[in-house]
Amino acid sequence: MPLLLVVAIPTFVCSLLSLIADTIFAVFYYALPPERHYRQALIVNLLIADWINALNNTISGAVALSRRNEESQLTRGPACTANGYIGQFSVQAIDFNILIISFAVLLTVRQSSITMEPPWWAVVLICILPWIPSLITSNIALGLDAYGPVSGNWCWIKPNLVLRYTLTHGWRIAIFFLTIGIYTYVYLYLKRVYGKLNLSTDSSATQDDLDLNMAEELPNIKQPAHGHVRTFSVATNHDSDEQPLSPTLRRGGPSTDGIAPSSSQVAMIGRKSHGDIQRVNTLGNTQAAARKKALRKMLLLNGYPILYVILWIPGIANRIVETVGESPVWLKALQASTQLVGFANALTYAWNEQLSKRVKSRWEFMRRTNRRPTVLPSRDTTGFV
Repeated sequence: MPLLLVVAIPTFVCSLLSLIADTIFAVFYYALPPERHYRQALIVNLLIADWINALNNTISGAVALSRRNEESQLTRGPACTANGYIGQFSVQAIDFNILIISFAVLLTVRQSSITMEPPWWAVVLICILPWIPSLITSNIALGLDAYGPVSGNWCWIKPNLVLRYTLTHGWRIAIFFLTIGIYTYVYLYLKRVYGKLNLSTDSSATQDDLDLNMAEELPNIKQPAHGHVRTFSVATNHDSDEQPLSPTLRRGGPSTDGIAPSSSQVAMIGRKSHGDIQRVNTLGNTQAAARKKALRKMLLLNGYPILYVILWIPGIANRIVETVGESPVWLKALQASTQLVGFANALTYAWNEQLSKRVKSRWEFMRRTNRRPTVLPSRDTTGFV
């Protein structure tokens, strides 16, 4: 039967968009290399899988459109088998890459030592892991001669509920739930930590307030032999750091020999405390600002798996319907959303603040010098995706 253009054209356009996006970001990552960090390696690994899948489906889509008036646009044979094999291999690698990135985010948030500075062999091993299940399942389908034309613009596993769920859909649904569970935990954990940081850097902990409180307390408070100056911590909203003072110059109260401190001693204590608090505040505010910036980046990651799941829902629904009967045209057309996964991954995972800064820096450099650009090292050391 003639090709349904309402299905073929959106599917081809979406796969082409993913191919273009993945290619552009691959060029960016080559011309403007990011800092050497395992999370960047995972993103590149995901881009490779997305690029392979998008290229594979774009080629088969172009072939199908070129044969749109023929009885069968895609027929079983070596080309169809290769298309189905590459599709199964790459699409499952995408699923497992997203799962591993989710675990990497979880370990980073929990500040696991595994994720701080892993050795190069560990990074290579982590990047290889997503390809192992896809290699196994694609070869099983090949051994069972299960590849053939399916609805859409490509070849894949023939309509067999057991095979599709065993080799693909079962894994994907499990990854959906695992990924959503991980990011839900990350979101709740960061909201708790982020809320504390917000409270601890409110106006109640400003330099003026600290100085005023300290000055008001100096004349009246009696301390044991070792007095302390209390300062607010930026890590939580209630903890405090304590710095011991000299045994003879304490904060308020009588001295060890019963003689009250003179006004010059009080002034000395005030100046010393003021300097100490100012240094602690400056350091604390800097650390808090950096931490809050990093946490904001991590919180943004929570939207990624939601988009991934939404784009795959029509495709999974269509394949389920195909196993029990003929799928309606509208559901086949909605399946085109699955081809936007590569495009979405490129925009969410690859286009981050580091890459944005590198592109802007290169653009400014080209405008100032008006000459051919050269590769500049990354200046962003945050390491967050």
